Amino acid sequence: DELPEFDRRVLEVLRQPMESGMVTISRAAHQADFPARFQLIAAMNPCPCGYLGHASGKCHCSTEVVARYRNKISGPLLDRIDLQVDVASLSPAAVAAPAGGEASAVIAARVAHAYLLQLQRHTHQPPHRQTAQQGHPGRLPDACRTAVHLPHAGLHEAQCRIAPPRCSAPQHPHRKAL
Repeated sequence: DELPEFDRRVLEVLRQPMESGMVTISRAAHQADFPARFQLIAAMNPCPCGYLGHASGKCHCSTEVVARYRNKISGPLLDRIDLQVDVASLSPAAVAAPAGGEASAVIAARVAHAYLLQLQRHTHQPPHRQTAQQGHPGRLPDACRTAVHLPHAGLHEAQCRIAPPRCSAPQHPHRKAL
């Protein structure tokens, strides 16, 4: 919520992981890549006071203030957000009105069916592309098993457990693989 209230530098750091699906952490002379596939869901008001375009006419933000507020989100970051929806405010009467629509059980059944279809559709894709298999680490590669005894081991061990195919921990000359 309130996406423009985050520091612009913090928001800009999201661009690379959104594009590549990876986060790189560097410490001293070592570097590790971690998977970072995520779905960004964000919200923002149309202006700092939140009333721009509201029927009440409460907004008194100048054009410059609105532009400065919206410019806190860079164009390249907005380009990486696939779905952008303007949502109109509801009147108090609309909010208080009884809910209509489908029962939760009906929606849950439809979601479960869609999930099964997704699993069937992705059966022949590599494991890292299959949503159902994310989070199940494979066997720790020998190079990574050796690295856990080095001073910088924590970084490599974490990397190897999360993303074994990308692990490239150096073999230590005085250690044997576990």
